[in-house]
Amino acid sequence: MPPRPFPQALSIGTDICHYIRFQKYLPIHQDSASTATATSSHDPLFKLFDKFFLPAEQRMFWRRFRPSSSPTSDAAASLPQQGYWDATVADEAARYIGGRWAAKEAVIKAFAAERRLMLRDVRVQSVGKSRQPLGLVLDEIKGVKHASAKEVYEELVRRWGLREELKTLRQRGEEVTAAPAVVPSNRLRIIKQTNLNRATARGLEMAKRAMSLRQDQKSSPAQPAAAAITTTTTNPPILSKSGILDLSVIHEILQQDEETSTTSAPSSSTLTSEADAKDTRTQIDSRRQRLEEEVIQSQGRERREDDWDSLQGQIVKLSISHDGEYCVATALAAV
Repeated sequence: MPPRPFPQALSIGTDICHYIRFQKYLPIHQDSASTATATSSHDPLFKLFDKFFLPAEQRMFWRRFRPSSSPTSDAAASLPQQGYWDATVADEAARYIGGRWAAKEAVIKAFAAERRLMLRDVRVQSVGKSRQPLGLVLDEIKGVKHASAKEVYEELVRRWGLREELKTLRQRGEEVTAAPAVVPSNRLRIIKQTNLNRATARGLEMAKRAMSLRQDQKSSPAQPAAAAITTTTTNPPILSKSGILDLSVIHEILQQDEETSTTSAPSSSTLTSEADAKDTRTQIDSRRQRLEEEVIQSQGRERREDDWDSLQGQIVKLSISHDGEYCVATALAAV
């Protein structure tokens, strides 16, 4: 059998990129104060992404690399939301961008004889457990409009904020649920002076007898008053026969008075505090449910946009390597 030709034509493209040139888009922490905000400092990077990265590729980048939230100097610490990068993270991010740039350029060269491609006609993504990413040349679809890089970033930041708020609400809900009941101050009675004279002692004894009489009348209203009075005389007297004040009996009287007041209907302050706690839990739960629904909807939209299997196009094998300050990419396509 004579030699058979290869059944399909293959095309190879290669590109080398000096990734250091992308570091200018990733400003490192400054030692002097600046008025740049997180969004304005990313403007050059947004312009690069609008030319180079698809929205799904941008989200992959921002999930992997984020600017540092803490400046390196006291002067910059007073300025919130600085869009500065840690030096190590900035170098890794620039290397990542350089590798993706070289890969897309290699795919464009591999398809040079078949189709004129732009950078956003190629999507580079790691799929499954493969160490090397795959390239996908998207089918030509007219009228496709992508969200701007700034909109993609702001949507991610908004969702990160929602997650932080959800975390805070869950902690607050646990604290409100686990908070112990607090006894109102009007429930407490402190005896600051125990040295009572004879007149005060007699007044306390009379108050005790009147309180006992009222309790007996409430428990059995048809019972004659004389019987109630007879019952109250069995209580221990405050003064002994020699006229000495019995402090233990006084303490017992005060405890009975306190028990009578506490066994009655809850005070208005107690009801108010319990109602406030319930309202707080209700508000926290309602807000948490709304945030969870919003996060789920946002994640669902992103999953549909990022789904690799739902895309239409031709897969290209890629190889990306790094040699010092250079990124080398090779694309193998069947054309």
